[in-house]
Amino acid sequence: MTQTTQHTRAAAALTLLFILLSALQALAQPAQVDGLIKSRNGDTMLLQTAELQSLTLILTDTTKVDQIKGAFKAQRKQMLVAAPVPGLAVQIEGVYDDKHQLTAGNLMGLGTALD
Repeated sequence: MTQTTQHTRAAAALTLLFILLSALQALAQPAQVDGLIKSRNGDTMLLQTAELQSLTLILTDTTKVDQIKGAFKAQRKQMLVAAPVPGLAVQIEGVYDDKHQLTAGNLMGLGTALD
């Protein structure tokens, strides 16, 4: 094998590695979504957002759920993961998976539906 062939193969391998790492990083990009809970089935919710009619949201054991309260929305009250119900306006911070489902890290209920 000539030295030029080795350099070409090495460059191709590095390029492929870069593309794969970029794709993996894109999957794990943090996202913030505002929406309305349309339905819930256990740890899976369907949200309606301004951009999408239906977005699947996954809750995990590590999902933090807060209720935003107060006149200036400055107070937070920690809630159980079971508290969010259909009809509640929410703000989600999470990451998308390969199925374009949003796994929630933080879920903030906006309003009084969690009272």
